Amino acid sequence: IKPATAVDVEFYERKIRPLLSAKCYECHARSAKRPEADLLLDTSAGIRRGGENGPLVDPQKPAGGLLLDVVRYDGDIQMPPDGK
Repeated sequence: IKPATAVDVEFYERKIRPLLSAKCYECHARSAKRPEADLLLDTSAGIRRGGENGPLVDPQKPAGGLLLDVVRYDGDIQMPPDGK
């Protein structure tokens, strides 16, 4: 995996973290009583590891992967459950 650039970090902090914080951390963070699906999205290690449904991202295909499918409602798992 290539190291993140300043542009990568800025994009993550501006676009990705706010989505995860607003829509995902309630159920998928260290602060949750019992993280759903054994998935932690509030740490880079948790995102890399994935959860019960396997890895969330594919470093070889950054535009694909389970995380994007889930938030785009492109598969069997659709999150957040209250709407796209």
